[in-house]
Amino acid sequence: MYRWSEIETILISISERIRTLYNGVRSRVVECIERVFGFERFFTKLFVIHGFNPTPHASYGSVLHLDDEDIVVAIYVSDAHGEKHALDVVIHELLHGLVRLNGVELEHDVEELIIDISAPEGYLSKMIGLVNEVRVKLEDLLHALQNPQRIEQYRQLFNSLVEYYEKRMYERINVLDWVSMRMR
Repeated sequence: MYRWSEIETILISISERIRTLYNGVRSRVVECIERVFGFERFFTKLFVIHGFNPTPHASYGSVLHLDDEDIVVAIYVSDAHGEKHALDVVIHELLHGLVRLNGVELEHDVEELIIDISAPEGYLSKMIGLVNEVRVKLEDLLHALQNPQRIEQYRQLFNSLVEYYEKRMYERINVLDWVSMRMR
């Protein structure tokens, strides 16, 4: 395969750095997710498959499998992203899996907004210590919405989620209950 030895070296290096970072912040990740989302169930094991993405400023991931105990996610990053960003993408996908594991039923676009504002480079990322400042902007999220007719409602929801995090409402109510109250 063309240049596989170079890509293999990069993926192994990224994988080792992410694992080391995750092991160092794992309890903080669980604590913050519990506080913000109120999830009662967590996966026993998290498996991450690393893929190389040659696009320097793009990263993405997906949930490949989940059951009552394990989750398998794939992330596509480059060495330019660094391990904090890569772990942030893992957390984003983990949140999608935890929504399923905990039986939370959300409209697709609402789930995406809640998780996108949380990680990567979101408010949850900052709470965990993966970023120093939140870099999530509504305009960046609107292109992924499946129901563009409801953009104004999503704009209001986004602003409500910003308020939730900035006013530290997670100290009193989980984000899912907050959203439920706001969407009535």
